[in-house]
Amino acid sequence: MAFNAGCTSTVVLITKDTIYCANAGDSRACLATKKGKVIELSHDHKPDNEGELKRVKAAGGFVEDGRVQGVIAVSRAIGDWEYKNPKLLAEMDGKKRKSLKKKKGEAESESPGIKAGNYPGAGKIYRNIEESKKHQVTSFPDIIKVPFKADYDFLINACDGIWDCYTNEEAVALSLKTREKGPRAIKTKKRASGTSSPLKIDKKSSVGERMQGETSFIVEKLMDNGIAKGDITKSDGTGTDNMTCIIV
Repeated sequence: MAFNAGCTSTVVLITKDTIYCANAGDSRACLATKKGKVIELSHDHKPDNEGELKRVKAAGGFVEDGRVQGVIAVSRAIGDWEYKNPKLLAEMDGKKRKSLKKKKGEAESESPGIKAGNYPGAGKIYRNIEESKKHQVTSFPDIIKVPFKADYDFLINACDGIWDCYTNEEAVALSLKTREKGPRAIKTKKRASGTSSPLKIDKKSSVGERMQGETSFIVEKLMDNGIAKGDITKSDGTGTDNMTCIIV
């Protein structure tokens, strides 16, 4: 297992009366109302944000050029064990092993933690909120909830590859503009990759097929416009990252 591997995460739960969003890192979600207003569901966890910077320093780390230890560009993520607190992980792992002991005299149960000298207990799933916040790059998410309203039009949930190219307002504006043209354009429009969408929409299509075609068209447009064009070696990196986008 690679100890320097990590991933951000944004999870949205929609119920009949509430929308919940849990976020760790710089993936992001936002809502658009029927009038085009943007409602933020998450905030990027950047190391130089005042609250994040304070927490990183308290955990024994530093921020240089907007990156934890001058390397990682987010202050919250799943994984990235080398930016966790080794001493704290060891203490937590020891507590886990102790709690797994059976009856007196029986052998102590092994922790599910990763067996690596520098990362004791890295596989431990911790549930203590205060302890998890003591890591330089914590996986503890922020959770935002908003009431579900009939005025909401759609939701965008995407990774940083998309948000490097757009602000929330720009993504919503482009989505609305694209939808006005309608999914019929899918038949002739080709993506930057040169492949056409396999979904065809006509008068015989069901409501579900029309909605699927509409959202597919919008996602394609967001990606097409965001992908870097020309010689990417001369770009600043915008539009060259992986892109994942969900529209509901």
